[in-house]
Amino acid sequence: MNALEAEIAKFLSQRFADVGEISALELAGADVTATLTLQGQAEPVTFRVAGLNWSSDGTTFTLRFREATCSLPWLHAVLGHWSRRTQSTLTLKEDLRLLPLKFKLPRAA
Repeated sequence: MNALEAEIAKFLSQRFADVGEISALELAGADVTATLTLQGQAEPVTFRVAGLNWSSDGTTFTLRFREATCSLPWLHAVLGHWSRRTQSTLTLKEDLRLLPLKFKLPRAA
C-alpha cells in the first residue's frame, strides 16, 4: 500500500471496526481491491469493487459502483443482494478523511 491507500484503509478500518480490519488496499483507476481480516473468519477475505465514482452535496458523500465481488461465496451472495437493493450505492456522512478517495477515484459526471 502507498501512503494514500494506507490513509484510506485506516479510515475505513475505523469506520467498520466492528466488522474487521483492512490489511491491504489497492486503488487502480475506478477499481478497488481490499483484503480484510473479518472477525470470526480464519482466512483473510478479498473484496473487489469495479467502476467506482463519487459525488458529494457537501454533507453526504455518495459512492456508486458497477460491480462488487467477494472471495467468500456466501458473502459474495449477500453483497450481490445488497448491491441490487441499494442500486450499487454507498452513502457516508461527508468527512475530510474521505479526501484521499476524492483524489484517487473519478467524480460522477
